[in-house]
Amino acid sequence: MKILNVTVFALLFASIFSSPILQAQSKWNAKISNSIDVVVGGDLGFRRLSTTNPLFESQLLNRKTSEAFKFNYNAGLNFTYGLNRRLAVKTGVRFSNPGYSISKVEKIDFTKDINEVIKVPLGPGDREGFYTYKVHYNFVQVPLGIKYIAEGGFCKPYFELGVLTSFYGKTRVSEFDANEVRTDINVEENINRTNFISYISVGGNYIISDNVSAFTQISVNYQLNSLRNDAADERLMSIGLAIGVKQYLQ
Repeated sequence: MKILNVTVFALLFASIFSSPILQAQSKWNAKISNSIDVVVGGDLGFRRLSTTNPLFESQLLNRKTSEAFKFNYNAGLNFTYGLNRRLAVKTGVRFSNPGYSISKVEKIDFTKDINEVIKVPLGPGDREGFYTYKVHYNFVQVPLGIKYIAEGGFCKPYFELGVLTSFYGKTRVSEFDANEVRTDINVEENINRTNFISYISVGGNYIISDNVSAFTQISVNYQLNSLRNDAADERLMSIGLAIGVKQYLQ
């Protein structure tokens, strides 16, 4: 008898609390996905370097051996316009700071172009005069992408493909000495003001209410054009995770 009572209570509890979710799922699957999103994220950023100029090879090799990934962040607003229940177009605006890091090198002379300085790694036991640099390219980006939204229950998966038109603002370099004292420096560089970065994203929307959902996504980015106007061909790459809140428009 006790088992029967517990079973009846559990079924009643499930029906009461699952009903709003099922109703929301039904409305979700029927609606066209017009929405405004607030999104924040982070990624691991790299850059691919190449050159056809033999005079640049030694500097290029040094840059490749001294440099590593950097953790980047981005934040912004997206607007999604639904073409039908499955396809949507996305645009918006966001700020990002892709870049890279340079570890355990001699001090860089910022009166010169940072990419023309040969950075010589110090000996493994030599901490005197050792510096680490983090290079941040500040961008305002406008995405333009196509999104496919799949049928789903509590989680509604989607796939997205597009291009970020990226407007370069400035290069900021964070310098850390052996005692981890930080100095921020703005550096003038010969960089294209307008750049194009392709991206692929997969993610999922999670029901909060009839018109609000949370979402998370994984993205891979690759720059289509060279970032700078010199002998080096530089293209930014990254892989990252973003989270956000989506408000559906009536």
